[in-house]
Amino acid sequence: MPQPEHPKNNAPERKKYNFFVDKTKYETDQQHLTVRQILVDFVKVDPATKTLAIKLEGDFRELTNLEESVDLHSAQHFGLFDNSTTQVS
Repeated sequence: MPQPEHPKNNAPERKKYNFFVDKTKYETDQQHLTVRQILVDFVKVDPATKTLAIKLEGDFRELTNLEESVDLHSAQHFGLFDNSTTQVS
């Protein structure tokens, strides 16, 4: 009796990295992403209008260097800050 064929998948399963931007969950197989990649490729916003900020110990640190690499080791949490200036009258 023939055995059912199982596809041979010798490629190791890639680890998934989760991160959150303003409570929205994103997933990638890359451990490191640049600030620009997160803003443009995942959140789909213009880096000229929004700044990504990483949540650290209850506070946020703005990530103004778009080429900065961010380690996504433990479900990082980010916020988005609006770059538009408000006029005070």
